[in-house]
Amino acid sequence: IAGGWFPQAGGVDANGIASWNGTAWSPLGLSLNNVVEELVVYNGDLHAAGRFNSINANPGANLFHVARWTGTAWMPLNAGLDSWCHTLAVSNSRLYAGGLFTAAGSQLASRVAAGPDPGQCPGDVNGASPVDVDDLISVILNWGACP
Repeated sequence: IAGGWFPQAGGVDANGIASWNGTAWSPLGLSLNNVVEELVVYNGDLHAAGRFNSINANPGANLFHVARWTGTAWMPLNAGLDSWCHTLAVSNSRLYAGGLFTAAGSQLASRVAAGPDPGQCPGDVNGASPVDVDDLISVILNWGACP
């Protein structure tokens, strides 16, 4: 897999991301609308970062500078970043991003952001491991504005 600032790979339209099968290049899904600056494998999936914010053939598919390849399509990575992402790294089972952004989703991030801890389940609000009715009760009891 190659990412970068190129319109074609081996004479085939690829617009910044292409796959090599040993004999020929082909585009990796529908092309992204701007430069791909970094590719890493995280949790078995290919992740891309760069200046792109959508898919060329589907400008409504907001990717916000980071995306995950499902094997058939590019998908947004959480809520994305508010500006360009130049690098991705994996360390201690977490995905890290670096670039010009100041927010990762709704969280402030001064050019560096870390993905969620893979051992943490967002729905498990009481930390008891399974997501169950106790988590729902905790959310209901604490509904409203946070201090």
